Amino acid sequence: MTRRLVAVGGSAVLRMVVTPPEPHSAADLTGVRVLLVGDSLRRIRELSGIQVLTAVVSPTHTRSWLNVVCNDFGIAPPHDVVETDTEAADVLLGRPHLRVVPADALTPGADVLLGRPHLRVVPADALTPGADVPTVAVAGAWRNFPRDADPLAQRLALSARHYARPVLLDHSHLAAAQADLTAWRSAVAAWADCPSAPVPAEYVQAARQALEDDLDLPRVVDLLRAAAADPRLPDGAKFETFAYLDRVLAIELCRGMTTR
Repeated sequence: MTRRLVAVGGSAVLRMVVTPPEPHSAADLTGVRVLLVGDSLRRIRELSGIQVLTAVVSPTHTRSWLNVVCNDFGIAPPHDVVETDTEAADVLLGRPHLRVVPADALTPGADVLLGRPHLRVVPADALTPGADVPTVAVAGAWRNFPRDADPLAQRLALSARHYARPVLLDHSHLAAAQADLTAWRSAVAAWADCPSAPVPAEYVQAARQALEDDLDLPRVVDLLRAAAADPRLPDGAKFETFAYLDRVLAIELCRGMTTR
């Protein structure tokens, strides 16, 4: 299997197909994780001013599960939900630039979007006709706590672990994520009353480097911790930094607050 980073865009539109596997049990989070990776990629591209059209390939009998997951985990609804890759190309009005699939669904020899170079956006016709669509392969994920646990705490716990590595989330991971969410939301509410200040350039650059380095969301989560503890940052800058990073992490750090 080659591991090269290839072009994943065309003009100002990115067409993406996400194929979450059907969950085998209440403990199986792999499908959720595939959808979360697709949602994170969408958010990153849209921060760069690129429109993302997403089609989810999912059997008809999983549609109710898909709707619940998107609603609970803060995942934007796809452009359409279809049953085959052919239908996906039809609804996206063209061949996709990128696929997000579970790792065990990879075709031997397929190009995998891994490694340190950035996600580059070049014209779609730069892709070799007939070649495999560049693919993000998402490793399996499982949980050993109730399925009705706070979904955004689950999202944070998954984001804190790299998508290419299998993970089993337990009660300690969930409790740590819930504690972080509680502390960060409380801090953001307090910082909101302080004079606003811009997000420091070093945090913007560090976030971009992490996201372009094989979608390293764990480093983005670490940036939240660094910003909260950084004595150089005024509270207004901490507020803006958390709000900025939450545009990718989507864990509602500003929950319950009015627009500044």
